[in-house]
This record gives sequence, C-alpha cells and structure tokens, in this order.
Amino acid sequence: MSSLETYTRGSVNYTDWKDCQDSDVLLPGLNLLPTEVLGAAYFFALIYLFLGVAIISDIFMEAIETITNQTRTVKRRNPDSGELEDVEERVWNDTVANLTLMALGSSAPEIMLAIVETAANLGKEPGQLGPSTIVGSAAFNLLMITGVCMVSVPPGEIRRITELPVFIVTATFSLWAYAWLAIVYSVWTPDRITIAEALITLAMMPTLVGCAYLADRKPWARRVSAVADEETAGLRQAVPKEEKANGACDGISPSAERPPQANLEQRRESADGGAQKHSRAHYRLNAGHAMTGQSHLKRVQISPDAQPADGIKQRHLSLGDSPSFVLPASFNGLREPDAPEVGFKSIKYAVLESCGQVELTVTRLGNHANFSKECRIEYKTVEGTAKPESDYVHTQGTLILKPNQTEAKISVEIVDDDINETDEEFYVELFDPKQCMVRKNVSRATVVIIDDDNPGMLMFSQHEYKYGPAQTQVTMNVKRVKGADGAITCVYETVNGSAEADIHYEHTKGTLSFEHGETQKSITVNLLRKEEFKNGDVFHVQLSEVTGGAQLIRNGMTDVVSDETAPVDRGPSRMLRALTRGRTFEFQFGASTWGQQIRDSLSAGGATDIFGVQEEPSMADLLLHFVSAGWKLLFALIVPPASYGGGKPTFVVAILAIAGLTYVVGEFASLFGCIVGVPDMVTAISFVALGTSLPDTFASRLATLEADDADAAIGNVTGSNSVNVFLGLGLPWLLGSVYSYLKDEHYHSPAGSLVFSVIVYSVMAVACIALLMARRVFVGGELGGKGAGPAAMACCSMWVIYLVVSGLQATGKVDDPFT
Repeated sequence: MSSLETYTRGSVNYTDWKDCQDSDVLLPGLNLLPTEVLGAAYFFALIYLFLGVAIISDIFMEAIETITNQTRTVKRRNPDSGELEDVEERVWNDTVANLTLMALGSSAPEIMLAIVETAANLGKEPGQLGPSTIVGSAAFNLLMITGVCMVSVPPGEIRRITELPVFIVTATFSLWAYAWLAIVYSVWTPDRITIAEALITLAMMPTLVGCAYLADRKPWARRVSAVADEETAGLRQAVPKEEKANGACDGISPSAERPPQANLEQRRESADGGAQKHSRAHYRLNAGHAMTGQSHLKRVQISPDAQPADGIKQRHLSLGDSPSFVLPASFNGLREPDAPEVGFKSIKYAVLESCGQVELTVTRLGNHANFSKECRIEYKTVEGTAKPESDYVHTQGTLILKPNQTEAKISVEIVDDDINETDEEFYVELFDPKQCMVRKNVSRATVVIIDDDNPGMLMFSQHEYKYGPAQTQVTMNVKRVKGADGAITCVYETVNGSAEADIHYEHTKGTLSFEHGETQKSITVNLLRKEEFKNGDVFHVQLSEVTGGAQLIRNGMTDVVSDETAPVDRGPSRMLRALTRGRTFEFQFGASTWGQQIRDSLSAGGATDIFGVQEEPSMADLLLHFVSAGWKLLFALIVPPASYGGGKPTFVVAILAIAGLTYVVGEFASLFGCIVGVPDMVTAISFVALGTSLPDTFASRLATLEADDADAAIGNVTGSNSVNVFLGLGLPWLLGSVYSYLKDEHYHSPAGSLVFSVIVYSVMAVACIALLMARRVFVGGELGGKGAGPAAMACCSMWVIYLVVSGLQATGKVDDPFT
C-alpha cells in the first residue's frame, strides 16, 4: 500500500505503508528509515519516556503526600489531665487516602493513558492500548511485585499484612472489578459501552472506599494509640532511680503500657530511627529519587553493641532475667581423673547497668565420686575499664561448696548512674582453694557492663515552620526523643537562606540545656520587616555541638519559610504533635521554594542516612542524574513545589503533565508495536505495563525491606488494581458514551482479545491471593519465611503464563475458547 504525505515545503511518497505508522509525534520522512533503526529508536524513546513518567509521577505523589498530611484543629480531652486541648488531627483517614489519592498517584499513568486515548479517538473506534495496559499492569502488580517482595524479606524474617480486613475488602473488589470488565464487554452489551455501565463502574469506586473504611474503623483507634506511644517512648525511658531499684532492669517502669524491653534493644532502635510505619508514597518517592540520582533516604544497618560468641544466640534482658548472653567456658584443660576441680561455669557475662547485680556461677568439675567433700574457694573482683565504687562494688570473700553441692553463686553489685558512657568491664577471680583445685583456664570471669543510659536524640518537632505577615516572632520546639537520661546541651543558631539576618529576621544564637528527664525546649526568633513581605523567603535554624552523648536527627536543621496563608503559631502541645506527626524520623522530599527546586534538579544528590547526614553522590547517582536531568529540569520549571498552596497547584499541573506525557507514550507504543508486528493489546500488557509499573516494583521492594509488615509492600496492590478499573475505565467509558449519546450514536468498543486476557488474569489472581492466604496460615506471613523462593517462583511463572497465553491468543496462534 502506498501513501502520500504533503507538507508546506514538499511531500513524501511511501510505497510500503501501514496505517499504524501514522502518528502526530513523527517528523516528516522519518518512516523512510530502515525498520530495524526505527524499532530501536522507538524502543529507546519509550524507555526515556517511561523515565519521564516516573519522575512526574513522583512529583504528583509529593503533592498527594502533602495533601493527605494536612491536619485540622479539634478539641480532644487529654487522658492525663482530663482537660480539653486543641489537637491537630489528620484530615484524611489512612485507608481512604490509600484507596483514593495514593492509588491515583501510583496508577496515574495507566489511568491517564486510557482517558487520553479515549479523548483522542472520540468519534472513532476506541483504541485497545489504555484498557489493555490497565489489565497488564494489574497482572504485573499482583503477580510480579508480590513475587519480588516474597524473596526481598531479610533472612529469618517474615512480613505479615496488618490490616487484613482492609486487604480482604480490596482483594474482593479487585477480583470483581475485572469480572465486571468482562461482563460489560461480552455479556451485558457486547462490544458496546452504555452510560449506565460507565456510571455503575464509577459508582463502584466510592463503594470500595466506604467498605474499606468500615473495615478499617476498629484497628484505626489502635494505630492512633501506637502513634502517641511512639512519641512518648522517650518519656517512659526516664524512670526514677527507685523504680529501677524495684526491678525495672531495662529502664522502663513495670507499669508502662507496653511490655518492657531491654535498653540494649532500645539503643539499637534509637540508632536506626525505630520502626516507623510510612505511607506508600514515602517508599515510592524514596525509590523514585534513588532511581533518578536525587537525594534519597538510605536504609541503615545497625550492628549490635555486643556480639555473641561460640555460636550462642544473643538474648535480650527483660525484668528479672538472667544475663543477656554468655560465652561458654572451655573445659578442655588436662586434669587427673580423680582430682576435684572448680571453675566458672561461664567465663564471660554481660549485664545492663541498671540490673542491680550480676550473679556468676561456680561449678564443680571432675569425678562426681569426689563431690562428697566440702570445698572452699576465695574470690575477689579485679578492676578493668570499669572502676570499683563508680561502676561496681568491690567484692571479695569465701565461696563454700557443701558436700555433693555442684554449684554456687557469687553476687556483685552493679552501680547505676545517669551518665552516658562506653561499655566497661571488670573481672572476678578464684584463688586459694581448699579441699579442691581451681582449673586455670576457668579461674577468671569477665563481666561486661552495658551502659543503658540513653541520653536520647534531639530534633525539631517540624521539618518546616511557616510565618505570616502579621507575626513578629516564630517559635520552634526542639524535642528530646528515644531517651531522656542525664543532662545534655546543644547550641542553636540561625543560618541565612533567601531570607537574611537583620533584614528579615534577627540573628539568634544560644544554648539549650535539658536536665535529666526533660524532653522539650523552645527557640524563639524575632522577625523583622525591613523589606516588603514576600512569600517563599526561607532561613534555617541549626543545632550543633551536642553534649552528654546525645545525637541529632535529620542533621539538626529546620526551615523557617514566609507564607502569607500561614496561621499564627500557637505552640501546640506534645500531645498535639503525637497525634499529628507520629513519624519522628522523616526524610523531607521536595523543595520549599521554586528556586530551590530548580537548583536541586541541576545537581545529583547522594544517600542521606536516618540522622540527616548526606553522603557524596556515588557514580551510579551521577549517571542516573545525567540520564534524567532533562526531565528533572523541565518539570522543576513548569510544576510548582508541593509546599505551595498545600500541594494543590502541584497536583493539578502534575496530572496535566502526566496526561500529555502518556499521550506521547501511547503514540510511541503503537509505533513500536507496528514496527515489530504485534497488536496494541500485546504491547500494552507487556512493554507498557512493565514500564509504568517498574517504579512501584522498586517501591514495594523498599517497603518490604524497611517496614515491619506487608501492608505498604503488597497491601495496596489490590486497591490500586481496583481503582485502575473503576477510574481508569469508568471515566473513559463515561466520556465516550456521553459523546456518542449526544451524537445519537452507540459507543462501540470492540472487546477483541481483551476479555480473554481478563479471564486468564482473573484465574491467576485467584491463585495468587489463595497462595498469600495459605502462606499467612502455614508460614505466619505472606512475605518471607519458609518456602518464599518457590512461592515467588510460582507468582512470577503465573505472570509469564499470562503474557504468553494472552499474546498467543491476540496474535491468532491460539483460539479463544470463550467465544
């Protein structure tokens, strides 16, 4: 078939022409290039476009995160004082946010592709790319992402879905959504979409949200309690001495709400930021930033303070427990068969400083026939890095083993204090035995005193403080969390940003002092009006020079930004912050100002640890930044920062940018399929679905590694798959059917191979969900644990089977048994 394309300055005559080669995104004469060159060009163009889609989707997700984190002030009764307080509550329920804006954020490319394709083909036969991409993405999300997450759990760990009722609701709706798709295309009105079908499809969206919300209501109260508990964890560690003396060996009062845990464990927890439950958006943003060479939060691996030896597994101390770990003594020394000997049963002990005393066991060795005699041994403590009286009470005396008594104990008192110090050790020696002998290699035991005084960590209660034109000062709260033992100090100082000292604010420097048990201090900075008030001016307040063993979180810095819409700062209480912030250790994505956003797009960012220390960009970061710099700069110029207007301007501009970009993706996907000779349906369920879902794969894997449960990793997959149908097909169907109705026509939408693909996917989806539930019952969790490898292989194999079978049927190699 030949075709003639006419342009202003000439024309191009194609002698071998396919209708699918026509596109608005092609330059004149481009199709004259060899097929192989065109195929490669379209392939790499799609990859680069997918990178752009991932970047703008992350920006869209930043806006959603900002919107869903908005709070409102309500009256709540303080459980301690009984008085009403102004408390900020999140406007968005977590489950509702996950199924609406969060799901829209992760599925925006697929949804917008379907909408744009329908809008571009109004009055024509609808394309297959959008609907097929939605089905293909659902298959990839449920089967492949689940498989990847199953084997991403660290060895020896299991991830379990916490919000099981919500998961059951979303899983049920996800199965029904694709069954409904098949009903619409092939049963109710075959190859035709009506307005009623479109409205019913859209109505399923609020039905899903309502059912999930009802399922979520009961555990919701427990989650709020957990958030408040996390915020006040530092307070419960500051226990008076008399409580420690009464047996609170781990530094937590026995009357605490949660079961006591060892300070050794809490010290590790304070080092890695604790177990935070982040939103799906957090993991998506962090994975996306890492993929494009932007600043991102790295996963921190904390080594234990003390390692067990000789294969003995470490245990943590609890109230009244024995030493947390021991090194078994070696009993390989030479001795005469009948010689009664004594020695320490273990040659190394480790105890927490607050446990009051350590007990060392001395045991008889040798022939039991000789245990009939009384044995006396002298013992004494010997100082090491631990000093008598300041770290332990010097002890000496005579230990008596009566006839046939095999063991006796030596007790040494441990001195507790509020001083943060390194772990120290002392020794206990046996000597001058009577009626027995002391075996040399077990005559001396080492006692390690593990310091459990946790001075805590300092952080600003907010990442960013805003002030309006009517304010004359701004107050920032500095919190001491994850411990409050001993006195500590830190220096604070204002630092210029776009706002300058003595013009916009008064330079302020000073020292904060926290006494033992004190957990909050305030810093006040006076604001100046020597220039006209302007939105977006920012300066910083920096903490430094911390004493007493405390540490800084997020590099000890906060931003202070001018915003004419900012309310007057009323200094909210700690209870208010507990109910609204919850996530004590949070990495801030995005920029505060438009200028900063543009500057960030031009530079690579390295990994930032949980304490706010940023590393230099690695070679991988630099390479990824180089590849994605064009997209980052483009979007930095046209999309406002999420900090503007509560994220709403970013939301609108980003969704429009996604719509435009997905139109180009759709054109190149069709061109690529045309060149390689496969239908749009096959291109959509494989290549396009993979390209749009890959960022979610990295995000889910990251959530698997870092979260304590499986909710953020796979719990949202079924919800997103449902939203893909209810919005991603409901909106295009409504648009097309209303347009056709106004023209007094039917909206014809041939099912083609889509129904067969949906049926194959549905079978695989039922099998996958059944596998997850079976693993929950028999393994203890959906992800990780015993048999994770074979289960993951089964999920991935189901995706491959889905692709192969659907592709063969779409290309005519296999007949459709359902027609």
